Amino acid sequence: MRIHWIISLLLYFGFFVWYTNLSGPLSEEEIDLVIKRMDKGETTISEVDRSNFIKFLRNDDGGDFYMVNFLDLNENPPIMEKTGESATATDLLDYYMEYMYPELFIRASHPVFAGNVSAKALDHLGAEETKEWDRTAIMRYRSIRDLLEIAIAMEKVKKRKEVHAKAQKLAEERVLDALVGNKASVATRESFRKRLRDGDLD
Repeated sequence: MRIHWIISLLLYFGFFVWYTNLSGPLSEEEIDLVIKRMDKGETTISEVDRSNFIKFLRNDDGGDFYMVNFLDLNENPPIMEKTGESATATDLLDYYMEYMYPELFIRASHPVFAGNVSAKALDHLGAEETKEWDRTAIMRYRSIRDLLEIAIAMEKVKKRKEVHAKAQKLAEERVLDALVGNKASVATRESFRKRLRDGDLD
């Protein structure tokens, strides 16, 4: 019987360590580093949003917090290679979240609620910009530090994908040069490009 209690306590302790921020609030050094990243232009943010975000960082108490997201989905989303021409805004969001969920999970952050709206806002005070949206979601973050780490991780994934795409494009052009020469017509080049992507030249 004692072993059951020991296992239960160990499981609870493990969960507590994972689910609770034990690193305390953000230090001034960490806040200064975030500000430097913003000032270098590594993020696109207005002056008003910048001031508000810095206030958010400085008010960190080290505890968890909940972020409410109001999503106004684009009726004509941009075309992405990975999701195809017929992808909806929901498809793009799901593709984005495939990469985000692992980053959330390892930092004990997760959705609390998510759902589509059934009508426009029925009542709101001083928040005209939130009158219309398509979906809402509430996210629980273990700490502000975890939120920042997730954002940085997602940016690194984005940059790696961009580098990979450029390298893949360059390699494809070199293969086409070898197949048809660099003086071939655009039509010939595109024809071989399609065959190459479809695997007909393997």
